Amino acid sequence: MEGKRFGKYVITKEVEDPRTGKYYECKCDCGTINVKNGALLRAGRARQCLECYRSGPRASRSHIPMIGKKFWKYTVLSEVDDSRQGRYYECMCECGAVRVKKSADIRRNQGNQCLECFQNERFDHSKEIGKKYGRWTVLECSGVVSNGKSFKVECECGAIRHKILAVIKKDGTRQCRTCSNKEKETTHGLSNAQLYRTWINMKKRCIHPNAQNYHRYGGRGIKVCDRWMNIENFIKDMGVRPPGMTIDRIDNDGDYEPSNCRWATPKENSNNRSCSSKVEKI
Repeated sequence: MEGKRFGKYVITKEVEDPRTGKYYECKCDCGTINVKNGALLRAGRARQCLECYRSGPRASRSHIPMIGKKFWKYTVLSEVDDSRQGRYYECMCECGAVRVKKSADIRRNQGNQCLECFQNERFDHSKEIGKKYGRWTVLECSGVVSNGKSFKVECECGAIRHKILAVIKKDGTRQCRTCSNKEKETTHGLSNAQLYRTWINMKKRCIHPNAQNYHRYGGRGIKVCDRWMNIENFIKDMGVRPPGMTIDRIDNDGDYEPSNCRWATPKENSNNRSCSSKVEKI
C-alpha cells in the first residue's frame, strides 16, 4: 500500500493501531498527515483531509453567507472556531442574549431564539408574582435555568431563595430549611429525648424487617398497638421514663400496648424474656 494514492491522500507507511483493521499514515496534497483505515481508503470513504473538504468546491457551494442576516429572533454576528463538525456562528437574540449556534440549525429554524425568550413566549409568568405556595411568596422572576424558570421567593420567616416554579408548585419544597427543622423540633419536643428514642426503637423492632432483632419481635407477630403509633398517646400512657429503666412487656408473647407494658430494670427485663442470655436494648 505504500506510495499508493487515494484521492488526495498518498500512503507513506503502515502504522500500529489498537483498532480493528490495518491503518496507514497518509499525507494529503495540502501537507496534512492523518492516520486512516485501509478499508475506508479502498472504499473511497477517505479521500482528503478535513481542511481540504471544507475549502473544496462542495463546501463553497453549500456555504451560504450568514454574517448580518437575521433568522427570526437571531442576528448572525460572526463566525467562530468550534471543534464540533460544521460551521458555527455567534448570534444575538432580540433580547440581547448572545449564543453560539450551528449554521444548519439556524437555516432550518431550529432553536432560532434563546431559552429565555422561548420561556416568556410559552408561559406568562407575570401572573405568578405575589402568589403563595406553602410558606413561599413569589417576588419576581430571576432568570432561566436549564430545567425551567427560576423565581425569587420569600419564606414567612424572611429567608430569600431562588426556586424553580414547577418544584414549589408540586410540593417539592414548601418552606425553607430553617422552618422545616424548627417544625420537626416543635412537633412533640422530644426529638433528642430518651423517651422518644425508646418509642422509635420499639416501632422499628416490630415494623421494619431490616431492623436489628426484628426476628424476635415483628418476626414473631408482636405488634405496636394503633394507639401507640402516636407518640403523644405513648407518653400519656407510660409517663416519663425513669432513669435506668427500659420498656418491658409483661406477657413476653404479647403486643406493645398499655395493658401489657411497664418500666422495668434491665435485670427484670432480662428475667421476663423467653431467652434471658441477652438484655433487651432500647
